[in-house]
Amino acid sequence: ELKPGEHIFRKGEPVDAVYVVESGELSVVKPLRQGEEEEAFEATALGPGSYIGELGLFYDRTCMEDVCVRGEETAALWRL
Repeated sequence: ELKPGEHIFRKGEPVDAVYVVESGELSVVKPLRQGEEEEAFEATALGPGSYIGELGLFYDRTCMEDVCVRGEETAALWRL
């Protein structure tokens, strides 16, 4: 179980597994560059049954976005 706000991936880090959401929600946050400033926005939310990390793992890529637990509840994930 992961606590609210806890990160699963951070942008630029290697991807070491695929994670499947059993309960709770994850937030996928992408950078948005405007001029010289960089902001972040929530690109999507992932709930039970969703998975993340497959492209980075299969294609040996680093993570392209931050992924953390969304909301006030914990999230349970399966690590594959």
